[in-house]
Amino acid sequence: MGTDENLISAFSGESQASIRYRVFAEIAREKGLKNLARVFEAFSYSEFVHAKNHMKNFRSDELDDPLSALDEAIRSETHEVEEIYPEFYEEAIAEKKKKAATSFRWAMETEKKACGNIQAAESSG
Repeated sequence: MGTDENLISAFSGESQASIRYRVFAEIAREKGLKNLARVFEAFSYSEFVHAKNHMKNFRSDELDDPLSALDEAIRSETHEVEEIYPEFYEEAIAEKKKKAATSFRWAMETEKKACGNIQAAESSG
């Protein structure tokens, strides 16, 4: 692998770690472990910064145009709603994994709303 592929791989890993630590922070906070939650939140933010720095290296030109980013967001959300989540949902149903199916359905419904919000933002400039 070359540097560009390494940046993309590192971006993916750091992004996932950031979300994972946010989830851990939420769980710790729910259990009354406020200090541990803060530690996980700090870890999460650190991983976010790492991911952002990697992304700036492999997509530097694209990050200067927020309207292009909006177009990308619309394409991405539409793809999730129309192709990804329906397939994931049907597969979970076929495998009788109700919790996964519910998670996919909720995500799909939320993404539909996000698409509408993003499109509204685009039309309002």
